Amino acid sequence: MKTIEVEAYVDCDDCPYFTFISEKIGFVWDEDTKKILLNAYPNSQIEEINDMFKEAISDIDFSGNLNNNNKISIGITPEDGKYKYFFNLYCMVILPELPDYQFKFSVMMEVLLNEERLLRNFDDYISFITFMGNCSRQYTGE
Repeated sequence: MKTIEVEAYVDCDDCPYFTFISEKIGFVWDEDTKKILLNAYPNSQIEEINDMFKEAISDIDFSGNLNNNNKISIGITPEDGKYKYFFNLYCMVILPELPDYQFKFSVMMEVLLNEERLLRNFDDYISFITFMGNCSRQYTGE
């Protein structure tokens, strides 16, 4: 089985804080991978294929199906005198039409904690900071 590594990101500028919205995932496809996908799904556009991956990633994230291939990492880190919240999901997806390939995703979401965001979502931040204070600096789903 061939593994294809795919970088993905969540456009979260307008997302509520701490909310991972799979519909906002964007994928960075190289041309070879695009060709493989479009050949496997000849009647589909890349946007429709993206939607299949978004659904599969959402199923992994919300099912709590974490194992050696599917991991979550969250935390708050300092950056230029401010703080940044991050959520990373690492997962493997196999499509029925491409059983010889597994797609290894690294989905990243980062939010700079500015004053407006902090005030708008204060209760969520306090809960998260309390959670992080009771755990290590970084939590992984292992």
